[in-house]
Amino acid sequence: MFHYDDKRSHSKTGSYTPVRTIEKCFSVLEQVASRQPVRIPEIVQSVGLNRGNVHRLVATLERLGYVERLEDGKIRLSYKIFKMGSTVPHTRKLDEVTRPFMHRLSEMSDETVNLGVLYADSVIYLDKVEAKQYLRLDHQIGEIDPLYCTALGKVLLSGFSEADLEAFFASAELRPNTKNTIVTREGLEKEIREVRRRGYALDLKELDVNLHCIAAPICDYRNRIIAALSISGPSIRFTRAKINQLTAPMLKITSEISREMGCTDVNEPNTDIDRVVKRA
Repeated sequence: MFHYDDKRSHSKTGSYTPVRTIEKCFSVLEQVASRQPVRIPEIVQSVGLNRGNVHRLVATLERLGYVERLEDGKIRLSYKIFKMGSTVPHTRKLDEVTRPFMHRLSEMSDETVNLGVLYADSVIYLDKVEAKQYLRLDHQIGEIDPLYCTALGKVLLSGFSEADLEAFFASAELRPNTKNTIVTREGLEKEIREVRRRGYALDLKELDVNLHCIAAPICDYRNRIIAALSISGPSIRFTRAKINQLTAPMLKITSEISREMGCTDVNEPNTDIDRVVKRA
């Protein structure tokens, strides 16, 4: 159990000095987690901070949505904390499961394969397998892109509820990156419906005039979209014909990944991957 030690906060850990407020904040969170629901005086007694500090920290955590106050005044953790923590094992398992499939897809297509997940109102690149051929427009792991103009992002949007989509459109700025970028709500809603219907998304020079991309969803044990897998390449090489040729085997691979992640509602296309690879 973390107990805040004011003396320890003055010492350096490695090459940095710990931030005292963050240490105090986590000592409060850990105390709430171990004894919830808990009253403020109990937290004060346990963490060794004065009542004023604890009140301010709890009020801040409450405002941010990480704790909630019950009618009797007791404090407990919110579902926001649960949601944050629950993503860790799934993300780690996602990396482990997808990696061999990504290599397989990259070898099949001779293009770069990307794994993306939702990050706020963007898609973040969680992993990638680079093509043997140089791609100037390649994304680095940890970079983010908009949802509305990327194949990965449109797949993730297709998994939004109507309420989530409404919230997205309320704050999204649909800016044109190219002449092909969808910049109207009506146009993007139509695109999302099409992604849901066919089971994959395309980015044909929407993010960049030199880039083509196709993406398909990865679902988990709740049968919900948790990530997207894409093949991307320069439009001069990764043509519409090549995309069409690789669509079915890619859907087959993402279906296999979804099954590994516990999804029970998998619609797997009837495709002989080996036959497709020989033609590619």
